[in-house]
Amino acid sequence: MLRKLSLLVKQYGFRTVSTDEKAIAFTSPVAFVRVWREPQSYEIGLDLGLSADADEKFYSSDLIGLYEPALQRRFQAADEEGTIFAVKRLAQVLREHGDELLRGNSFAYKRLRDEQVRSS
Repeated sequence: MLRKLSLLVKQYGFRTVSTDEKAIAFTSPVAFVRVWREPQSYEIGLDLGLSADADEKFYSSDLIGLYEPALQRRFQAADEEGTIFAVKRLAQVLREHGDELLRGNSFAYKRLRDEQVRSS
């Protein structure tokens, strides 16, 4: 399930920096991506940001809110089937709308920052 996401981010020069039962993290010279599953709430999400400013994170809900506002912003899964669906959907959103983000385009991150402010 995470293999497709790994291949996607690796095509942008990312490498896996950590992996455990709750998360997998990737980094490149310009950006970072982390896919996670919260065991208490069963929420599944994605964090991303610019490597130069690792303290500023954007979430899959920001990405979805900006590019696919009709889609639910958060995913939860209590079983393997639901987890697979959620990760595939997050990978699809990232593939369709994340090109400039994965390339480290600061203007693309500004749009996400504006979405974060708008939706808070």
